Amino acid sequence: MRKIHANVPVLFRPEPWTVTEERFEADKSYNNETIFTVGNGYLGVRGYSEEGMPAGTPTERSALINGVYEYHPYHHIWCRPGFPPRYHSIFAQADPFRVCVLADGELCTPAGGGKYSRVLDMRGGCQ
Repeated sequence: MRKIHANVPVLFRPEPWTVTEERFEADKSYNNETIFTVGNGYLGVRGYSEEGMPAGTPTERSALINGVYEYHPYHHIWCRPGFPPRYHSIFAQADPFRVCVLADGELCTPAGGGKYSRVLDMRGGCQ
């Protein structure tokens, strides 16, 4: 399988049932939030860092609730019977998990240096 995808970089070390991020990289944090998202089909939470991100690092702190949609008109180039008049998307809810960790009055973030690691356990469904 790896021969077919030889030109695609390996993002995480292959492990059974877990995904481990061993160092913080600000330019990859937004994509990694998607990979570390935890959900059960009814409620989902993006895999953002609860402590916050360094200034200028892209992030989307949100929870997603299935069944709560916003609707948009669907503009077809040409329309036939049975084409939907609108489409829907799940929209992000307010961030319910804001945590501020301060050390000597300074905000601690993943890019603050020191040892960093986070693991997504797909067997247990937790991060």
